[in-house]
Amino acid sequence: MSPAWVPVDGSRARSALASLAAISPYFEADVLDANEHPAPTASASDVEHARFEPVAVAELNSGGAALAAAVDGVNERLGGVERRVAASTLALGHAARLWSVALGTWATSGIVPDLDPAVLRVQPRLTAPLRLIVDRPAGWRPAPAASAAPRTPAASAAPGTPAASAAPGTPAASAAPGTPATPTTAAPTLATPTWPAVQADGHLEAADLIREVIVERNLRPYFAAVRAETGLALGLLWGNAASALVGATGMLIRFLRTQPNKASTAPATATAARPARACAEATAAGIGRLTARLLATPPLAGTTVHSLTPDGQLVVPSVVRRSCCLFYRVPGGGTCGDCPLDRP
Repeated sequence: MSPAWVPVDGSRARSALASLAAISPYFEADVLDANEHPAPTASASDVEHARFEPVAVAELNSGGAALAAAVDGVNERLGGVERRVAASTLALGHAARLWSVALGTWATSGIVPDLDPAVLRVQPRLTAPLRLIVDRPAGWRPAPAASAAPRTPAASAAPGTPAASAAPGTPAASAAPGTPATPTTAAPTLATPTWPAVQADGHLEAADLIREVIVERNLRPYFAAVRAETGLALGLLWGNAASALVGATGMLIRFLRTQPNKASTAPATATAARPARACAEATAAGIGRLTARLLATPPLAGTTVHSLTPDGQLVVPSVVRRSCCLFYRVPGGGTCGDCPLDRP
């Protein structure tokens, strides 16, 4: 039976997201202060202005002028290439930022962030990864075993769509739509990073929730809009999503396995007494299994060829995608590490 998920309050989610910069700039997420309101986003009608101003992800998912401006902005920064090459580069970077934030928050805080497109904005930058802004931090953590209950569909949620502030398949809280709910069970205080000691199947359950948040709520509508705008094949776009996932996984695992061996600050569980190095190593292994599960589940299933360890972890260097992101068409771009064009 799947465990229940309970919401975490905004301050805990904010702290978890703010700590991600320690991993890499590719994992960084900007979060608003508790009393700060989202700044106005670029108007879809102001194409030039929209290229370097934060744009709501929900607006990009709808297609139109904002998405067209984003594609054209990448095209300009690449020096003028085929529009579909620019669109593929944009889509890969967009997916990479979402995967990085979701995996990083889970690995370091034991929280799956609620990256609802309605509370996300992105901002292109010339010399840094795409900026991701979370306007209302929220998320979920596994319910304590004693209070866990079977998950049942939320009455107000559309089929397959998580309700606001409620984990997919979990009864919705009474908070207003889009407002992080307050958990009924207080969560233990977490230091940063915590390397939360999670049972092996906990990572697999997190994979299912992360898939719902990233694939269904974000990438599926975003890729549909990119395809409508540029004609890119969905197979290529989902290959980009898989490649971005594997890249984020590799960076995160390397980070986890290079942490100092200090006393563990993980929540009290059966394995919390282990040194931090052991907890970080266990988390790295769990992330490897989590990613393998995501790659085995549609729409990512079949997008790559890869190997697994005997205990089900993804062997990151083994991954070869079945499609090409087209970056080799950028002057001086070359091929990526998982590119099928480099293979005999």
